[in-house]
Parts: sequence; structure tokens; C-alpha cells
Amino acid sequence: MAIGAYRLVSEARRRAGVEAGAFSAGAGASAAAGAGTLRQDGFPETCAGEQARADDPRCQAIVQLFLEPIGERAAGEQPQVPASGAGAGAALSPVAVAQKGAAGYGAQLEEEWAALHKKAKGADLERRLELYQRFLSDFPVENPHAAGARQEIARIDDALAARAAAEGADAEKERKLAAERERATLIREAYEAARGAKGSAAERLAIWKRFIQAYPGEDNPYLKTAIREAKRLSAQGEASSKEVGPAGVEWVYSAPAGVRLTRSEITVEQYRACVGAGACSSAGVGVPFDGAVERPEAAATCNWGKAGRGQHPMNCIDWRQAVAVCAWLGGRLPTEEEWGRRGVRRRRAPV
Repeated sequence: MAIGAYRLVSEARRRAGVEAGAFSAGAGASAAAGAGTLRQDGFPETCAGEQARADDPRCQAIVQLFLEPIGERAAGEQPQVPASGAGAGAALSPVAVAQKGAAGYGAQLEEEWAALHKKAKGADLERRLELYQRFLSDFPVENPHAAGARQEIARIDDALAARAAAEGADAEKERKLAAERERATLIREAYEAARGAKGSAAERLAIWKRFIQAYPGEDNPYLKTAIREAKRLSAQGEASSKEVGPAGVEWVYSAPAGVRLTRSEITVEQYRACVGAGACSSAGVGVPFDGAVERPEAAATCNWGKAGRGQHPMNCIDWRQAVAVCAWLGGRLPTEEEWGRRGVRRRRAPV
């Protein structure tokens, strides 16, 4: 392992338990006892010669500690000391071995750094990031190019973040455009359906009004056309739906209510005509009621029998009399909802 070459001496000394220039009671101490003083690099003077390392088992144990790269032996495991007299053959100087390992590590680091630029050139951001991360992982110590590699990683990270933000903005823009296109399609289809609708003026008017209510915004290019068509059909419907009934009662179609209504309330003269035809009763007419309670003191508000009130609305009649006059005219009393829809102009009567 190249990394071990940089730390052989200090690690060997730690593992061997070297203290104050002599061997301690650590790994290999029994075999190396009396081996003498240590050199500046931590190696025993007596084991410096190649012959001593070849013949002396004690020196072989010390060499093993010096040459073993970091991490090769489990924590706490002691080096194997050869039996006395066992030969190990000639070996390189541990200092030379350490220097050779360090030189190999440095050469490999520089080679990888030079090759890294070539590999990264033209590669996409993800690949470049992976290359620089791998370089720092392979050469974590004594790396003169670590700062440069980290700076490049930071630049790549920023570029990836900017690209992700831009892609997110583009995706949101595309989503909005898709929604707008879909709505435009719905508006066009609804307009074409309204334009091609068949039926009476009232039916077509109802379709145009639904279209206007569904798409009232500026994104509806057909809105003004739809409003013009609705006005035209409304006028056409009222003109074509006029009908004169008994006593001159005029019926018109009310688009808001969705039914035909008399243009105005039944007048006193029209009710008098109903009484004359025998379809209505004048009994009790002119006496106001508050629910089921007769209120004669309010008779002044009743129009029946008052001079000059022939064209005033007929009031002060009970429900049966109102039903009778409606039936005589060929209609019925409007519902509360129909009555309310017709009376949208805040008048006292829904005229």
C-alpha cells in the first residue's frame, strides 16, 4: 500500500513500543532485547546491517514492523517473531524501503492528477464530480493537489445546483403552458358547441349564458362575441315570445326565471274582468290580512274599489282568489325562486 510508506517509521515505533532510545516491553521486545540504541529514524543500530537482519531473528521482527503498511495487521495483533537461529535471507534497508514507497506514492499521485484533467475534459458534470471525489479518496494524505480538487468539486456542485434550479423552473413553465393550452382547448370547444347549438332562442340563450359564466376571463377570446349573441337572443326571445291573454294580459319569457311570466302584475281592472267572467270572486276583496288575522285598519292600502287605481296591482286577495285568477289567465302562481329571479331590479313589484 502506497499510503503506508509515509508513516512506516512512526507507526513502527508506536507498534514496537519504542521509548527513550531503547526497546520497550511491546511487540518483539523479547527477541530484540539488548539490540542497542536507535537511529534518528527509529531503527535499531544493531539491525542496520544486512547480515544482522539475515541472521538475527530479533532484527527480523523489527524489520517486519517497519515494512508492514498501516492496516495490514488487526489492532492488537503482535508480529510473529522467528525462532532463535532462523534465517530470513537478505532484505532491503527499511529506510530505503520507506523512501521507495513514499516516492512510489508521490509518483502515482502526480500521474493520477495529470490523468484526471484529461479524463475530466469533455465529461459531463456528474462524471467530473465522480472523478475528483475518487481522486481525494485514493490519495487522502500528503496530497498537494487536495485543495485544488476540493475547489473543483465545489464548482461542480454549484453548477449542478444551478442546473437543477433551471430545470425546475423550466418544468414549472412547461406545466403552466400545458395547463393554459388545455384551458384554451376547452374554451374553443365550448364556444364551437354553443355556436352550433340548435333549439329555441331561449334554449340557445341559456347555452350562451352558461358559456359566459364558465369562461368570463380575459383568456377567453370569444367572450365579447358570446355576450353579443346572448343579447341578440334575449331581445329576440322577448319579442317572439310575447303573447296577449284575457283582459290584455301580456306574457313574456323570462330568461332568469326560465319560465313565461306576465310582463306586469295583475291589475285591478284585469281582476275585475275575471270576476265579470265568473272565474273569480270579489267576496272579501279589499280586506287586508296579516297571516290569518284580518287587519281592517290597513284597508287604505288596498287598491280594490279605489277610484283611479284601475291599473294598480291587484292586492288584498287571499290565496284561493290568486290561484283562480292565474288559472283564468292560463297560468299559475310563480314559485318563490321564480319570483325572486324576476325581481332583480329592486322594484316593489317584479315588473
